[in-house]
Amino acid sequence: MVEREVSVVLSGSFRKHLAEIHRCIRAFDELGVRVVAPRLATAKNPGEEFVILDGDETDDPRTLEQAHLDAISEADALFLVSVDGYVGASASLEVGWALSRGKRVFALEAPKDVTLRAFVEAVGEPPEIALALRAATEPALDALGPGASLAQVQATSHALVVKRGFDDETPMEIVLLMVEEVGELAKAVRKEVGLKVDAAKLDEIPRIRTELADVFIYLLHLADRCHVDLFEAWVEKERLNETRFFERAGS
Repeated sequence: MVEREVSVVLSGSFRKHLAEIHRCIRAFDELGVRVVAPRLATAKNPGEEFVILDGDETDDPRTLEQAHLDAISEADALFLVSVDGYVGASASLEVGWALSRGKRVFALEAPKDVTLRAFVEAVGEPPEIALALRAATEPALDALGPGASLAQVQATSHALVVKRGFDDETPMEIVLLMVEEVGELAKAVRKEVGLKVDAAKLDEIPRIRTELADVFIYLLHLADRCHVDLFEAWVEKERLNETRFFERAGS
């Protein structure tokens, strides 16, 4: 079986520990772990509170921070370059963002802050973290409960798709498969409400819950392949719906 690519985003103080961040980036590169962000670059303004890297397209801290958060959403995990246990304000924000997206959080050294330390999965050098990432072949379905966020469900769904070898399916292929499952859902609803069905195949028609799950699985897969955060898309659409007036046709 082909070993799947794993990826990380590094967080840490560009002002205090940029050289150590660079060392870890190089180590992950040598291990075949894709570093989504940051890239190897020198600081334009070393020593200042918010460090800008050479090649950054803007000097706006909000824009640069949002780009780093987006990179975390794309990656498998967040790695804190927590030299001497130091985790600054920006990195703390990034830990919260990673957790809200269902991402794993690792650290070079255990954070001094006891709360942050409680959310770090493992502490170690890049080789140990790379091994931990690749060893996680079984997505943590058991870790998801009724209170799991949609982002966590989408991240787990992605891990399952990768594990099963379907991560190369195109959006068109996924849509066709999902439409087929919608047809199966329609059959299940017909059976449930007592609409005419083929009596010879009555026992072969699955339950509604099974077909709903199949449609949902493909919806999550499609969202992932199209790089859509399903929760954000849902909120955006519902806010738009609140500005519209709906009524039943013919009423």
